[in-house]
Order: sequence, then structure tokens, then C-alpha cells
Amino acid sequence: MIDLSRVNLELRAGIEMMGGGVNAVWEQGGRVQLSGVNERMVNVLDIIKSDGFVNVSTTIDKALGQIR
Repeated sequence: MIDLSRVNLELRAGIEMMGGGVNAVWEQGGRVQLSGVNERMVNVLDIIKSDGFVNVSTTIDKALGQIR
């Protein structure tokens, strides 16, 4: 799980950081659970159909609930 609650994903560097980490895990056959994602980024991830390679939650508690 990657907690993004303190990361500004609206900045290019934040998006690149997230993409690099997700890609590294995905290439090894894993799945990534993102937590603390702001609503604006949740909408962007929905548009690009990210659910094939990453699970997205707005809070850590919701993310942990999806893992269990």
C-alpha cells in the first residue's frame, strides 16, 4: 500500500513518482493499493481506467479494508 495523503499529485513530479512505483510493483506481478488519494485524482484515475493495475482509496482505513 502506498499512502499518498501528503503527496501533491497535481504536480508532475508527484504523478511521475506514483507511476514509477506502481510500474515497478506491477512488473513483478503485484498489485498496488493507493490510499489518501484526493477526490480530483480519484476522478482522473477513473477516467484512465486505472483499476486494471491499481486499487484506489481515499483513506488508509478504506485501503486496509480492501486488502483484508
